[in-house]
Amino acid sequence: MEAREIKFRVWNCYQNWMLYFDLTEVDNGCVWDRGHKYHLFNEEMIIMECRGLKDKNDKEIFEEDIVMLFEKKYVVRWIKSSAHFSFETPDGKGEWAYGDFMPNKEDLEIIGNIYENKSLLEESERLKRAVAAGEVKRAE
Repeated sequence: MEAREIKFRVWNCYQNWMLYFDLTEVDNGCVWDRGHKYHLFNEEMIIMECRGLKDKNDKEIFEEDIVMLFEKKYVVRWIKSSAHFSFETPDGKGEWAYGDFMPNKEDLEIIGNIYENKSLLEESERLKRAVAAGEVKRAE
């Protein structure tokens, strides 16, 4: 069995951009991109690991990706307290642990991530409030 390449991405909170890299590109806690050196371990950077899992379009899945799974939205999360990855509902009330359940590639589709596509999560919350208020009927 071949070892998985360990890949990461980092979200810069202040400049609002994403940078993708693997461990071979890290030098003393920094990565280079387009001639600029970026320090990974500071308050502006949020580091996310690739899961080693791909979606139905062959895109790699990272922490904080928003995925469609069985026609529902989930956020891919790292659960530090129990050291596992999970699929969590946008409201944080439901979870599928990777160890308990491994979805088929064909059932997964990345639709965005929580940093670049916050509106995807906001849409879910607005719809839930509208259904709860009786403004929208839930599909049967």
